[in-house]
Amino acid sequence: MVYMESLDELLEGLERIAPDLPAEEEALNFYVELLKTQAKIKARAAEDLEKAEGLVDKAREAVARGEPAIAGVGVDWISEELLADAFTEIGMLVQAHKPENAEDARKFLAALGSGAFSLRELAESVLRGQDDIMRGIAAGIILDMGFVQAMVYWALQPIMEALADALAGKLDLSRWQRGTCPVCGSQTRLGYMTGMGNALYLKCQVCGAEWRFPRITCPFCGNNESGTIGFYTLGGDKRFRLYECKKCHHYWKVVDENEAGTVVPRRLYDVWTLKLDYVAREKGLL
Repeated sequence: MVYMESLDELLEGLERIAPDLPAEEEALNFYVELLKTQAKIKARAAEDLEKAEGLVDKAREAVARGEPAIAGVGVDWISEELLADAFTEIGMLVQAHKPENAEDARKFLAALGSGAFSLRELAESVLRGQDDIMRGIAAGIILDMGFVQAMVYWALQPIMEALADALAGKLDLSRWQRGTCPVCGSQTRLGYMTGMGNALYLKCQVCGAEWRFPRITCPFCGNNESGTIGFYTLGGDKRFRLYECKKCHHYWKVVDENEAGTVVPRRLYDVWTLKLDYVAREKGLL
């Protein structure tokens, strides 16, 4: 598990890594506003969690039987009001700061206001790794699936971060050897190496939870055969590695903290390694 950085720490960290980011100023401004909005949503989610009964026990029981904590905790603790406000605030943020997606956001919010879909069912299906409801929403209001996925991710991320905070240090993750998150169940493609021997930890891109993982193993298919896991660095920059599984052709990104030197909040590792995603797409990786 992990300590979640404060908003001020994140904003300061973003300034430090800005030179490494392949993003224009407008995109960075949007990300800053997104962090601020998510901080407010997270604070409200934390209040809902304080009212949840048996949270830790339910989470521990789920992890003990090999399931993520969310399988035991469920989503009933997330109020409909919080979900509606989270999606509304994210949608309004997109309208204000991403003109290329403003009309998509307007259509999404209009469908939300009309009661065209259940936010609780949407959240539950996404956390279970199912995208049927999300696909139905995209098709029903004629929106790009990628946009709907982004909206769901941005809205659920701070709520799941609040859950990870509430469970920090309270779960036994010593036997968790999966590429999916032990807290929210999301698949991740992000990790970091640290300390003596460069131990590898995976980091959830949704809730931020961290767990130890075997170095030369694919987090997607579990492949660990010699010669089938490769990695690249960009222009000799040893801070970041792009790993590829030659069996399932998925990729994942790793920050080498011993090489990186500069202290950067791990919450920002995903955006800090954004250029690796671009390279992966150019290579046709999944």
